[in-house]
Amino acid sequence: MSRKIVRVSRHVALAATGLLFLVASGCSSSPTPKGRENTASPSQASASPAGSSGMPRPTLGCYADRTLNAPAPFHLSWKLDEGNQHSDWEADVTANTIDGTWTSSSGTRKIHGVRSDASSWQAAFATFPFGSESGHFRMYSNTSAMTSQGRESVNGYDTTKYSIDTSRAGPMDAQVIHMAMGAKGYAKGAAWADTEGCVVQFILDEAYQQPDGSLDIEHRDVSMTKH
Repeated sequence: MSRKIVRVSRHVALAATGLLFLVASGCSSSPTPKGRENTASPSQASASPAGSSGMPRPTLGCYADRTLNAPAPFHLSWKLDEGNQHSDWEADVTANTIDGTWTSSSGTRKIHGVRSDASSWQAAFATFPFGSESGHFRMYSNTSAMTSQGRESVNGYDTTKYSIDTSRAGPMDAQVIHMAMGAKGYAKGAAWADTEGCVVQFILDEAYQQPDGSLDIEHRDVSMTKH
């Protein structure tokens, strides 16, 4: 099986296992009692699963919405390394314009979209890999692989920092993760989410086990920064 086919299959597996976990967690989770505030000390916060404090779970789904409907101007940076392939999306986003570049092994392509021109607006938006990224990130945020590390100011936003490390996932969570990434697969990194749960920065290393036992390593460095 080619690496390309394996990569496509992997995204299908991630979507399926993510859905499986959401269904399973929905049966066992309970809402945070009203009026209870997060009074954990920094050491306790480091061991708190994402979403346990009553804050929204970190999500990348907001990137698509904020790019299409920017509440305020920001700079969007999306860097992806897959083996020897590097892609870098950089753009300034406002309520009415998207301007930047997409650089990959095939060269540099200009990104330009104007809301008043539906064709250019949709073309600029479609340049970014929003859909393929948000699904597997959701899988981490719904498991014990992601834990809160306290408050930090990042890129002009007040955020909660989260540590991502699949090696510390509990048995049930680890089973879901390994279904998607292989027995030797792993993810490790950090994410910073604002008060709405939108991840304004994340740095993540992921490894996916191939049928021959080797690992495909991917690195992501994504951020939105207030102007």
